[in-house]
Amino acid sequence: MTTGGALLASCRQLRVIGAQVETVVCAIDREQGGRENLAAEALQLRAALTRHDLEAAVKA
Repeated sequence: MTTGGALLASCRQLRVIGAQVETVVCAIDREQGGRENLAAEALQLRAALTRHDLEAAVKA
């Protein structure tokens, strides 16, 4: 996930049809504003990995 645009659009559509969406999951958070964009719409992000995690693993 980069900015969260696709997740935001999907969550909006789900909410329109009545879904209660509070948490979203992604494999890798690229840490480029997505978490903040999701939080602005009351969505919590759960990422398996972050960009920081991957960069730290490469350096190790």
